[in-house]
Amino acid sequence: MSKNIEIFNRTMRLLEEFSKAEKALNTEEIRKLINQTQRSAQRTARLLHESGWLECRMLGGCALYSASQKTKELFGGAK
Repeated sequence: MSKNIEIFNRTMRLLEEFSKAEKALNTEEIRKLINQTQRSAQRTARLLHESGWLECRMLGGCALYSASQKTKELFGGAK
């Protein structure tokens, strides 16, 4: 499988997890979901936030990410 397909599949699985999540996730939790380094988790979350797939809020210096409406609609998650 090509590297681009692997990245796409990993991203889609992550967005699906966000659409089902009951709470916002920090980058450590994202790291565990995608089985990548902390830096990769941060970069992935930032890029997904910048492209409108995730929402981000800061809480005590920690970034917490949750599914945007766009992600919820794609995966049929909560409205």
